[in-house]
Amino acid sequence: MSRAKETAQIISKHLPGVDLLAPNALLNEGFPADPIPVYPNIWPASKTWTDAPRIEAAFRFLFHRKPLKKGAAEPKPSGEAAAKPAEKPPHRHEYELVVCHGNVIRRKPYP
Repeated sequence: MSRAKETAQIISKHLPGVDLLAPNALLNEGFPADPIPVYPNIWPASKTWTDAPRIEAAFRFLFHRKPLKKGAAEPKPSGEAAAKPAEKPPHRHEYELVVCHGNVIRRKPYP
């Protein structure tokens, strides 16, 4: 992960005011799937069995959507509030930059 740390340091110099977080071990380099063709002397298939779940855990930790509540209905305005159109709060974009090894980015979905 040394190259990813170095890259994150370089990027952070160009993004003043943006927090640089500590490295996450879930993002360490690994194989999310067996390489094709298979090279057992370079990367044993057993290593993929430990790397794939770890990389999947990193993905699920970093990327998620707010879950919808089942059966929750939108509250309906009544009275004066019903006569006026509801004002929406301004849309706010959020961005997170993740620096990691390419194999982690090209992960295979793990069931």
